Amino acid sequence: MKPSLRSLLAVALLAGAALPWIAWRAPLPTGQDAPSLVRPEHKLLEKYVGTWDVEVKAQVPGQAPGQAPDVSTGTSTSRLIGGGLWLVTDFEGAMMGAPFIGHEVKGYDSHAKQYILNWVDTFSTAMFTGGMQFDARTHTLEGMIQGHDEAGMDMKWRATDVWKDDDTHVYAMHMKAPDGTETEMLTITYKRRG
Repeated sequence: MKPSLRSLLAVALLAGAALPWIAWRAPLPTGQDAPSLVRPEHKLLEKYVGTWDVEVKAQVPGQAPGQAPDVSTGTSTSRLIGGGLWLVTDFEGAMMGAPFIGHEVKGYDSHAKQYILNWVDTFSTAMFTGGMQFDARTHTLEGMIQGHDEAGMDMKWRATDVWKDDDTHVYAMHMKAPDGTETEMLTITYKRRG
């Protein structure tokens, strides 16, 4: 059975349309010819690699001003993946008397020119996302994180992560009240495990 001119044209058109897609999907070069996506900004992620002992101080929602924060301890372990592009952190501890497990993926977006992160934990079914900038002069990573709580209420806070030395950094969550005043709701001190 001879193919019709119409079916030959259809095959030719489909093949022609597929060529750009095939070229786009061609594998990237490997070995010494492979382009590296790692930028100088990714070097900061290396500082976080390792196992850290943590102390968490959390303000209990609704507590009276001046009341002592809830204090707990835990462990944080961070590793690089993707050739140094991404930092994956596993956090285990307790908060307000309940077990608390969290996971974060952090990287540097070379197009947005900022550090980006995604965070999930056992206190929420929502994912929290954010963008941050690093100030080398003050050794501080700072930016906004947002998501929503279990009631569906939007949550947004200013996060700071200050490097005190190579083996100590302090993360803080600063939230604004309806009147605009900012309160430090959470502080986590990380000490590198020797």
